[in-house]
Amino acid sequence: MMLMALAGASTAGPTPERAASCVAALKVRADALTQRLQAGDAKVQPELAKVLEYGYVFIGDAYMNGHRDEQAAKARLKAAQEAQAGLSEAQLTQRQAGCQAEATKMLAETAAFNRMLIANAARARIAKLKKAAPGA
Repeated sequence: MMLMALAGASTAGPTPERAASCVAALKVRADALTQRLQAGDAKVQPELAKVLEYGYVFIGDAYMNGHRDEQAAKARLKAAQEAQAGLSEAQLTQRQAGCQAEATKMLAETAAFNRMLIANAARARIAKLKKAAPGA
């Protein structure tokens, strides 16, 4: 978790609420891809890695900008997930696309070493998800 936190950009990024909203939206996508991966569809692994990286860049950016209270971050994520529950599929897809674009820009502005930490965190998460797969 600390690697993910250290991986963010150090410039003022999205608000903590926006970051939580994006993490919540991206988590829905990551969860769907994880189900496919754990069902044996290895082709989704590159896309899952990217989605995880997008989420991690939001988490790292918030951390690097002083939002380090884990309980507050969990509360913001929970609130974002509850607010997101009322979105239509089209609205959720639109939010995910906006968050992906924002994360892509943030990653491009992040130092190479920090991008490496983010990619490593995504790979480690995928390895853990594979081990947790039924029949693994």
